[in-house]
Amino acid sequence: MKMMKRTGRDTKMKLAEKWLAVFCIAAAAVVFVFTGARTAYADTHIITTVSLTCDIESLKLTPASTESAVRGRLWSALATDTEGVVVDTSDSTLLYWNETWDQIYGIGDGTSPVDEGRQYYLSYTLDAKDGYDWPDAVKGFKTEDTIPVAEVPEIRVYFNGVRCTEALLGFNSNNTWNLLKVRIPVFNDISSASVVLNASAFTYDGSVKTPAVKSATLANGTALKASNYTVRYFNIDNKEVQPSAAGKYYAGVEGKGIYGGMAKAAITIAPASIAGADIVGTSSVNYYTGKAITPKMAVTMGGKALKNGTDYVASYKNNVNVGKATVTITGKGNYTGTRTATFDIIKTDNPMKVSVKTVSLKKSKLKKKTQKISRAKAIVITGAQGKVTYKLLSVKKKSYKKYFSVNKKSGKITVKKGLKKGTYKLKIKVTAAGTNNYNRAEKSVTVKVKVK
Repeated sequence: MKMMKRTGRDTKMKLAEKWLAVFCIAAAAVVFVFTGARTAYADTHIITTVSLTCDIESLKLTPASTESAVRGRLWSALATDTEGVVVDTSDSTLLYWNETWDQIYGIGDGTSPVDEGRQYYLSYTLDAKDGYDWPDAVKGFKTEDTIPVAEVPEIRVYFNGVRCTEALLGFNSNNTWNLLKVRIPVFNDISSASVVLNASAFTYDGSVKTPAVKSATLANGTALKASNYTVRYFNIDNKEVQPSAAGKYYAGVEGKGIYGGMAKAAITIAPASIAGADIVGTSSVNYYTGKAITPKMAVTMGGKALKNGTDYVASYKNNVNVGKATVTITGKGNYTGTRTATFDIIKTDNPMKVSVKTVSLKKSKLKKKTQKISRAKAIVITGAQGKVTYKLLSVKKKSYKKYFSVNKKSGKITVKKGLKKGTYKLKIKVTAAGTNNYNRAEKSVTVKVKVK
């Protein structure tokens, strides 16, 4: 096997030389771009853009392939549309580095099977036509140099239109030919592989769901080994995540070694049913207010506190008037379904207020006939809920009670004729019967009646 030595990437650029090695990692086609163009001499164009394309899938690189078979397909796979550059397919080959990356090996007689644990590189030679040349910065490399393209500002490398910052450059000291070496890694695309996971359907419980790969099989029936790929997990926006929330995800099975690309296997985490949630707080005392009652509740699921608006939304029924109200929580986000609870709204205090006025009567009128005092002239009532009734309880100076009476319904006070001059204090009970939402209320007041 032909062997070439690979040295450090920080070697300084030396004298002009004619062979350039470019190493680039990519998945499908290859584009190397040396940006812009400048004229070194009146009749020579400096090649600063090299555009290469390669259909990697056409190489059909599998463990069953021989290195020579891959090399043969390579010759027709590589192309360039760069002006002033042609591909020398006769000098194309398949290469790989040893484990310590200090020796690079050719494919020998080509009968060896492709090693699935090895990263191969396709090595191409590009010929600059008459009137074209490579940049001086590139030609300054030694044969043994491998310089990252990022360290050479005169050069940009693109792979199928995508900039390849991983490219490595080298130049041969042979000045007889104007040739550029391009070496790129190759792999077998597994993006269409059939992937089966140990499990793919889950129900939300807050834990991360990263199921292992049970099997991964290529379209040609080749079963991939675990060493052929790595597994990562993504959401539907293709962002790498650790799946835990309810939603849709996929396991990305990404090839490594001689394999590349990514096959996908769907993962679903279904929302958990909220039907078994515990609702605490509905047993608290809730007095009628005239407005909708929404008691402060704590909702938990398996010991975990759920958040209103995030994990569920609450809706209410019959929660204004006194009686039994209903609250329904409907799952949201990581939860689904409903859970219903009831709570009681009880009667509140009657807001009735009672005040009194002093009433004056003329003795001259009482001498002739009985006098009547309207309730409004003696008793002021506000806020009473329910039917209001009145009852005369007592008159200071008991013997004069016979001269007074109070109408139960209207509260009108009757003063019989013949009452002498003086001030009389009437103790009257005012009762508001209450309603469905208000309790019964009683207040006793004293009304002064002055006879002059």
